[in-house]
Amino acid sequence: QYFDSVLPKYSKPGILCSDLTMLIIKLKALGIKNIWNFRYLNQPEEESFVQSLEVLYSLKAIDDNAELTRDIGIKLVELPVDPKFGAAILNSNKEEYKCTEEI
Repeated sequence: QYFDSVLPKYSKPGILCSDLTMLIIKLKALGIKNIWNFRYLNQPEEESFVQSLEVLYSLKAIDDNAELTRDIGIKLVELPVDPKFGAAILNSNKEEYKCTEEI
């Protein structure tokens, strides 16, 4: 009874409290240009979209037009890891880093 009075009857949908970077990059790869108007079961908050787009832009996975970049963005779609880790893996072989073995 105590839990019934303290806890909410339903939990928040996962998409409302999740990092959207992986979702956004997958939708972009599928050719969905306007991710905001995509029909989600539960519309994520605008702030979550903005934060995720900022992360993807800082990783150079998307360009100024929020399109996937050739060198990082398109390759990240194929990697089964979080985009932050994927970008680290892809960048590790660049001339200025050359640390792929360590990763």
